[in-house]
Amino acid sequence: MCWKDLDLTSVNYFNNTVSIKLGDGQGNFSGNTLIGTGSYPITIAVGEFNNDRKPDIIVSNYNDHSVSILLGVVGVPPVASVSSNSPICVGQNLQLYSDGDSTYSWVGPHGYTSSLQNPVITFADSINSGLYTVTVTNSSNCSAVTSTYVNVYPNPRVSLSLSPDTVCYGSSVQSLTGGTPVNGILSGTGVLPGNEFSTTVSGPGNFDLTYTYTDTHGCTNSTVDDITVLICNEISEEEKINISAYPNPVKDYFQLALPKEIGEFDLKLYSHDGKLIGDWIDQNNSQIVFSTIGLANGIYFLNVIMKDGIVNVPIHKID
Repeated sequence: MCWKDLDLTSVNYFNNTVSIKLGDGQGNFSGNTLIGTGSYPITIAVGEFNNDRKPDIIVSNYNDHSVSILLGVVGVPPVASVSSNSPICVGQNLQLYSDGDSTYSWVGPHGYTSSLQNPVITFADSINSGLYTVTVTNSSNCSAVTSTYVNVYPNPRVSLSLSPDTVCYGSSVQSLTGGTPVNGILSGTGVLPGNEFSTTVSGPGNFDLTYTYTDTHGCTNSTVDDITVLICNEISEEEKINISAYPNPVKDYFQLALPKEIGEFDLKLYSHDGKLIGDWIDQNNSQIVFSTIGLANGIYFLNVIMKDGIVNVPIHKID
């Protein structure tokens, strides 16, 4: 039993408890300490039954024809508090917090229970939204009950169908659309601020771009679509017959041979997935030596960029 000055007690017929509310001396009562009784308590009285000079409670129980005697002890209910990291999004961890005293008993949606002070629900789902109640009990067996409401919001549904999804290498910066809901953010090779795409940054190849959207609750989801960068103005086979790389396949070094009349040109070396490995600008030399030391084995593409177009020379790197 938990007593302090003049308080208020009553029976709770259907949940087999008595309630004790503490008085503040001003006619106000607060808290709601619940103490178990027999089955269907119907009447209650306060007296002193064991000669310890402390008030006790006697309760008659209708259903099991019994009497419960609740002996008073010196003690008061704990001051309990409860909180959480709500609101959260589906897939995040729900953290519940409580303090007050010795033992804790949580109940929540869909039969949730826990005896931890600060329990965690990992990878929470929308069904974990709702009211969570904790009963805090102290060393005097006095309890306090408090609750908090939790919101677990679903993540947004996100889709992406890039437009355009095919562009020419060397074309002007493209504004990419196709993400829903709108106002998401694109990321990936070649993407500039404002969901714009630069083929100069990406180089030729095929690139996966990620579209990420965050809703008003702070919940985020993302999806992926690809964009292809083509070499649209590549010079014909007949025109590039005098441009060659040797040896090819190459181990450590290869040399690029070009006709002298080619004029100024730029060179860009790309991996097979379109990543820029290196570039050389404003060349005017008919023979250039390149090092492939440190490059992984595989196929690379050397773009010879001239005023009249682009020659794409495959380079095969071996050990």
